[in-house]
Amino acid sequence: MTRILVTGGHSGIGLSALRHIIAASHPSLPPPYHIILLSRDPQSSIVAQARQDLVQTSQRFNSPEHASNLFLDVRQMDLSSLASVRRLATELVTQFETEGVRLDLLLLNAAVAKANRNLVKDEDHQDWKKDHDVLSDDQGWYEETACVNHVAHLVLLHLLSPIISKAPSQASDGEQATRTFDTRIVFTSSALHSKLKNLDALDSYFSRSSFQSSDPWSLLDTYAASKFLQMVGIRSYRRRLEVHLGRSSSVEVIEQTVPRIEVVAVQPGFVPQTGLSRESSLLKRLVMTYLLPLMPFATSLDDAGDCVAQACYRPLQDFPTTTTTNASTGKPGADPSRNQDGYNDDGWADDVESGVKSRLLAKKEGVLVSLSPDPRAGDLRLQEKWWPSQLSDG
Repeated sequence: MTRILVTGGHSGIGLSALRHIIAASHPSLPPPYHIILLSRDPQSSIVAQARQDLVQTSQRFNSPEHASNLFLDVRQMDLSSLASVRRLATELVTQFETEGVRLDLLLLNAAVAKANRNLVKDEDHQDWKKDHDVLSDDQGWYEETACVNHVAHLVLLHLLSPIISKAPSQASDGEQATRTFDTRIVFTSSALHSKLKNLDALDSYFSRSSFQSSDPWSLLDTYAASKFLQMVGIRSYRRRLEVHLGRSSSVEVIEQTVPRIEVVAVQPGFVPQTGLSRESSLLKRLVMTYLLPLMPFATSLDDAGDCVAQACYRPLQDFPTTTTTNASTGKPGADPSRNQDGYNDDGWADDVESGVKSRLLAKKEGVLVSLSPDPRAGDLRLQEKWWPSQLSDG
């Protein structure tokens, strides 16, 4: 059974991606499926509709004798509440370790865009002994966009480590011979992250020193900044995962002792109908819903879902490479001297010792390609600054 954990899977790009994964039934992610949908409100009508949608998709693309190839499990988790994230992660680790299985795919798709600065509190902040970092104050408050789009997914991954890093020999189901990974972690990213021109904006939007600021707040600008912060976190997580898995491994025994983990960030294009504009003015919502989807530069929900689904199941070596413009120099290609975290000019980061592979993918001219990274997100000092300090030993 293929086990898939999804945030933001009950609507928008996430739901579309799940439809495409089920329809493709790719050898890397074959049926039957156990899909765990994480939602703030599992009893909501939108979750009920998503459940019905996925069941119908499974029935449509499976023969009658395989109609039971889908098991949907909806769990409560709120990414704006780190206490909620910890509770859910603890439940899942206990369940999966009892069953002796691992997660095959984590699709981390959920995100928010806020019209105003809003703070959320980590109710467990007194339970962990790390020094509070630039992201949170002494009372455990976070800016909500940074918490949901950056911190919460990293906390979730950290706590799920036992069932992500599970040694291949311990898996009870047997591994697919055609699959290049044991667990793949896919983040839905955004090309908007490269639009952040001044890195000081991260402090003015998300640092603890900005919580009482009266400076202007732009939904689009802060969302773009949060997606840059997400990319910094993704690249830092991949680097830390390499260290964690490589500590006690050797090249000679790598295949027997270390799980093959792949970390992918995928940019599906500009998708006006994702719901991220729900806090915008009525005029902007109407434009996003009815006008912008007609523009040639827009990507439909179905195409975006297909793009993310491919990032979930296609072998990484199948994605062609491309040379893009360096975000900091304006010239073609990345500056290798600034990619301090192991990514090369083609957006690859493959570590033999740890078994971790990584790609930065984006849709270019209708094709999903591995693209040159923004070298600013590879700055190790920046990664350390914005890494949640409660995870500093992870």
